[in-house]
Amino acid sequence: MKVIGLVGSRRKKGNTFNIVDQVLKSSKDNGAEVQLINLSDYKIGPCLGCEGCKDSFKCVVRDDFDNIVSLIQEAEGIVMGSPTYWYNVSGDMKIFLDRCYSLIKFSETDRSIWISAFEDQGKWGVPVAVCEQHDESMMGYTYDTLKRVMIDLNIRVSSGVKGLGYFESHEASQDNKVMDEARDAGKKIVDAIKLKKKRKLI
Repeated sequence: MKVIGLVGSRRKKGNTFNIVDQVLKSSKDNGAEVQLINLSDYKIGPCLGCEGCKDSFKCVVRDDFDNIVSLIQEAEGIVMGSPTYWYNVSGDMKIFLDRCYSLIKFSETDRSIWISAFEDQGKWGVPVAVCEQHDESMMGYTYDTLKRVMIDLNIRVSSGVKGLGYFESHEASQDNKVMDEARDAGKKIVDAIKLKKKRKLI
């Protein structure tokens, strides 16, 4: 089993990092191999809207996006975490998600129908969203954006974590409630992967 975490914050060791890291630590404690990826450490350019990927599941832009996709292909669990910037995901995470357009293929006659490059792979996901404000409405679309992209990519969501009211970079790690939720999410994603493997054996 492998679970990877993608962090869309440029704050190294910040709140988003700490929550995603806690999910991964819990997954590791429950038997998974884990890897944390800071998107800011990779060179990922924006989607060009060129449709060069439409028949291949392969983006024509040559940069580090392919490297991260390869890691996702190898993993059975994916954690995506982002802080809230203006009611949505961070720029780094948004660019990555836009490039994930290359991972779906649309019907030639009806673009409301598509398949994912991860179709029938049984992947599971955990969205993690962080917001400075205590009012959850101020998180805007951050959590829902991460969750919807996972679903569209045929990554089933086992659970999620929302961290509210954090400004200083250490605050999430001192919030016992959200750390417990992160640990629970790490266990749940591994349990879901184990159940999938057990079904294959039946």
